[in-house]
Amino acid sequence: MITNDTHPLIEHLRKADAETEPSGLYATDKRLLWSRVLYPFLKQNGAKIGNSCPGKFVCFREALGREAVLTLFFCSAIKVRQFGDRFAADRRVIYHDRWDDRRIKTEIWDLWKTADGVRRLFAFIGFDRGNDPFSKEFVHLSQEIDWAAHGVFFAKEAWPDPRNRGFSCLVAVWESLQTSPATEISPGRHSNDNLA
Repeated sequence: MITNDTHPLIEHLRKADAETEPSGLYATDKRLLWSRVLYPFLKQNGAKIGNSCPGKFVCFREALGREAVLTLFFCSAIKVRQFGDRFAADRRVIYHDRWDDRRIKTEIWDLWKTADGVRRLFAFIGFDRGNDPFSKEFVHLSQEIDWAAHGVFFAKEAWPDPRNRGFSCLVAVWESLQTSPATEISPGRHSNDNLA
């Protein structure tokens, strides 16, 4: 099931994409993305940062004391090159083989397969041409995995590159809702409210 719901992390990343100079989320060093975008987001919501592997995951303790883990997966199906005095997506380069179906499915399945009380979030950040990036892949994924039936919240949002380089950014977030109600970093409205 694909929803049009939102999540505070998506809103934060969209804002960071517009404000991070010179190249937005697309070309930002993954370590800088963690230190300048994700860690401040978690801290402003009362989290205390624990173990982390920048570019992959961060463990943190929420304001009310619950342990949580945020895992990220980056996927770019495009290559941006300089053409004269501007940068744009190279239309000759297509990297759809970078979509790692197995890894993404494993990360989603892990959201409900653990019963340790840890809140788990999995975020996908992708770049592709068109207004609906990775649409086929997400439809296929939602047909294969019924995450809502397992108490997993899902939200995604895509937007055109703020620098007009000919591609869109997509951020998707899956979050386990099996533990106690979330603290300040809670998900947006969703259709799974009736799940136990």
